[in-house]
Amino acid sequence: MREFSFYTSGAETTLYRYHVREAAQVYYVTISVTDMNAQEQVIGNKVLRNITRNDVIQECLSHSRRQSAQANVQQRVALLTGIRNWIICSVAVLAFIRLMMVNN
Repeated sequence: MREFSFYTSGAETTLYRYHVREAAQVYYVTISVTDMNAQEQVIGNKVLRNITRNDVIQECLSHSRRQSAQANVQQRVALLTGIRNWIICSVAVLAFIRLMMVNN
């Protein structure tokens, strides 16, 4: 059985580790993630059959790219939600100030 590991990062704060064990034409991949210097956490396992070693590496890199794309979308949504909430709050404060001015 041959084993190898490699690391990849799609986002600035996330590091993926892929540990691959090869037995005949079967590859057992263990996927781990480390976020912002936290402990390494296993997030999944995958079994790949009848493909080459390069295809296994390409599949792992593809996984990393997909995960980082999802993380980027989540960051954008959080940013836009924050901006929307700030605008709503600002409009509410301005409306309150205007109401206070009218009542005086």
